[in-house]
Amino acid sequence: MAGDGPAHHRQGDGGAECAPARPQEEDGGDQLDHPGADAAGGLGPDLGEDVHRLGRAGELEEQGLHQDQRRQDAQGPAQAGVEEAVRQAHFPPRWATTRTGFYSDGRLLSLSSSLEFLTFPPIGLLDKARLAATILHASRVTDWKALEEIPVTEWLGRWSGARVLERIWLPLLKAKLGENYRIASAAFIWAIIQRMYAARRSGLKKEMMGYLDGGYAVILDRFQQRLDELGVETLTGQPVAEVHQAGAGATVTFAKGGERAFDHVVLTVPCGRVAKMVPQLAAAERARLEGVVYQGIACASLLLKRPLGPYYVTNITDGWVPFTGVIEMTALVDRERFGGHSLVYLPLYLTQDAALWQEADDVLRERFLAALERMYPHFRRDDVVHFSVHRVREVLAVSTLRYSAERLPPLRTSLPSVHLVNSAQIAQGTLNVNETVGLAEAQAKALLPLFAAGRPAAALAEVA
Repeated sequence: MAGDGPAHHRQGDGGAECAPARPQEEDGGDQLDHPGADAAGGLGPDLGEDVHRLGRAGELEEQGLHQDQRRQDAQGPAQAGVEEAVRQAHFPPRWATTRTGFYSDGRLLSLSSSLEFLTFPPIGLLDKARLAATILHASRVTDWKALEEIPVTEWLGRWSGARVLERIWLPLLKAKLGENYRIASAAFIWAIIQRMYAARRSGLKKEMMGYLDGGYAVILDRFQQRLDELGVETLTGQPVAEVHQAGAGATVTFAKGGERAFDHVVLTVPCGRVAKMVPQLAAAERARLEGVVYQGIACASLLLKRPLGPYYVTNITDGWVPFTGVIEMTALVDRERFGGHSLVYLPLYLTQDAALWQEADDVLRERFLAALERMYPHFRRDDVVHFSVHRVREVLAVSTLRYSAERLPPLRTSLPSVHLVNSAQIAQGTLNVNETVGLAEAQAKALLPLFAAGRPAAALAEVA
């Protein structure tokens, strides 16, 4: 609550997907774009670079930025928001080149350049041509809602063929969606290709990866500092049990006891939690919220005495491997940042009913380390300095069939003082920091007239 202005409450679960942002040089200045799920764009001699980018579709990255030394044609308010946050934090990003690998047929293969793409063993030249045609076709599709009617594997199989689907697309889909790829629509891969292809339209470029030393925490700390300066009260460690419309405002009941009254409440938690948290919702909107399918993840974090390999992200096509990718952060971040050790993430994306949610950490550790021993002959268990497993139930909303028509949650609820803003409202893009910032800014502009109604100009300035 800021000053004497209207009282508002924003309830969130504090979670966010962390992945690299991408600054582009334009007229001498850096600009930030955040890919989240990178994918391909472009054709011809750059197709290898495109597939290299496609190979990052399943990455789980902490602290990352992504540099593109070329102008991007379409810049939106989200990019400006991330850029401004980085600048205000006064922590310049650090840069490095990175490589992408594939683990296929028991071999580690590099896929980091056009030449490596042309000699990439899993698919032949005809299949590579079909992959190029798929990317080109997707880049020209404008009716994305029609793609919501088609399963993603059906659409990719039709355009790329069975071998490319099996060898390239399925591993990338599983890396990001796990088994939920089976219910995803073609709009999911269209959004990824559209986004990356738009960034390629002006030709060749040098691509680098970077990171903020200290991660996004430095930006969040700056945000918190700014809120404090504005006199905004921030409550942490206070989970919300229920939200009720009460007269012209809303009442928030806390799980640990007590309640507060607000003019408006904005919920930023996942859709299923909103349905449980707000008992006054109409049956139809409750069913819509409960119908959103969320992707979960179990991710192992390892600190090793020596690197696994030279690749920042390694995609996996062999089905026996128990995780969906290998993310070696110290292929990007200087190992000295971690006392000379290597930091590795092993993500495993899960459906909500997967048995692995209940699997003990020790069991998962044994399976993961055994796989690393098989994949990397030089790896020894004595190399492991630290191993921990983290699980998150609701990472992203899956773009299911007819999502925008049947599942996309609205900003306004049936309760005049209760509103919803979360990443499930991203319909034409992929979950990443830029899309999330853009969504937040757009929804804030839509809510501002409601919040400011009947308030003095001073209050309006504070809310803005």
